[in-house]
Amino acid sequence: KMQTLQGNSVINKWLKKRGKGDCIDFDDEELKKLRYYFDCLDEKKQEAIGLTELEDPLIALGLVDNRDEVQEIVNDVDADGTGKIEFDEFLEIIKNGNSTTKGGSEKKVKIYQFFKNLTSGKFKQNGKEVLFKLFISGYRRARILDAMMGDTAQKKQTGMKILNNYKNQLAYNKMRERMDNGECFEPEEIKESKEPFFSTEPPEPEVLFDILAENSDDKDDGAFDSDEDF
Repeated sequence: KMQTLQGNSVINKWLKKRGKGDCIDFDDEELKKLRYYFDCLDEKKQEAIGLTELEDPLIALGLVDNRDEVQEIVNDVDADGTGKIEFDEFLEIIKNGNSTTKGGSEKKVKIYQFFKNLTSGKFKQNGKEVLFKLFISGYRRARILDAMMGDTAQKKQTGMKILNNYKNQLAYNKMRERMDNGECFEPEEIKESKEPFFSTEPPEPEVLFDILAENSDDKDDGAFDSDEDF
C-alpha cells in the first residue's frame, strides 16, 4: 500500500500526542524533502524508481559498493516483486537503517544517516540548500579528486573506493549498452566485466578526467567541500 505524505504526517502527530516523538524517523518538513529527492530520481514521472535510478546516488556517495548490493536493498522492500520502488518503499529503505529502532546493517545505517543529515540541512553550501542531483555529482567529483590530491590518507582511501566503484559502474553500464545494441562477447569478456575492479594505485590522469567528464553535465554544481562522514 502507498504511504502518502499526509499519512506519515498523521502517524507523526499520533506519536507526538502519546509522548513517543522519539519514535519519529523524519518530521513533516523532512518528509517533504524526501519526497522531493524521490521525485528528482523519478525522471520519467512514473511515481516509481528502479534499480538504475537508485544505484547512481548510492554508489556516488559511497553508501554501497556495487549494483548487487543495491539489488539486495531493493529486494528487502519490494514485496510485490515488480522491481520498482514507490515512495513508501523508498522511505522503508531509508528507515530500515535507523539503528535505534531497526538494528540495521552498517550500510543501511549509513543510508539512513545520510538522508537524515541531508533533510536536516547539515550539508548546506554557503547557507543554502543544494539541488539533490547537483549535490550527488558535486560530492562524487570532490571524492574522486581526493583519490589523487587528498591531503590525508583517509581522504585518499575514501576517494579511491568511490573512484573504483564508479569505474565498475561505468564499465557495467557500457557493457549493458553494447549488449542491448546486439553486440556479442566472448565468455571471458563478460566474466571480466562482472568482476569488481579495485586498485590502491593513483588513477591515470586520462582515466580520471574521462570519469569526471562523464559526470560534468551540470555546470553549476561546483565543488563539494564537506568532509563530513554520513
